[in-house]
Amino acid sequence: MPRPKKSDAEKAARGTLQKCRMNVRTIPVAKDRLSEEPPVGVPGDAKEAWDLAVKNAPEGRLSVVDGPALEQWCRTYALWRKMAKAVEHGALYGVDEKSGGRKLSPEFTAMQALLASLIKLEKELGFTPVARAHAPADAAPEKDGDFADFTS
Repeated sequence: MPRPKKSDAEKAARGTLQKCRMNVRTIPVAKDRLSEEPPVGVPGDAKEAWDLAVKNAPEGRLSVVDGPALEQWCRTYALWRKMAKAVEHGALYGVDEKSGGRKLSPEFTAMQALLASLIKLEKELGFTPVARAHAPADAAPEKDGDFADFTS
């Protein structure tokens, strides 16, 4: 297992910071923050998800261009919750017309498909711990240019 990387601030504090070992990966920070009001036509449960996501997202995580993906996540999340409630209230199994045996209900199958979509959208929007670790929202660019200057 590789050692965890130290931040440039920690290296500077220890006196081991060298230009060739600086963390030059810069993450763009969103300039135009996404509105707290959901788009017109978003249903009630999805509005609650929108409010939750926008208010709790780290500063700079969601920008205006993330709006459509966030709307899709909110709608999918609201549908997943409805399916989960149906499954919890006994819609886990149904009866197979051909064999007469039990089979998984269409609600459960739909819930699983929605969950797969949710996971993909959460990764894209940076809602998972791993996604946040790979692209911290509050990271400011260390250099003005695209590449670090390693010549001096």
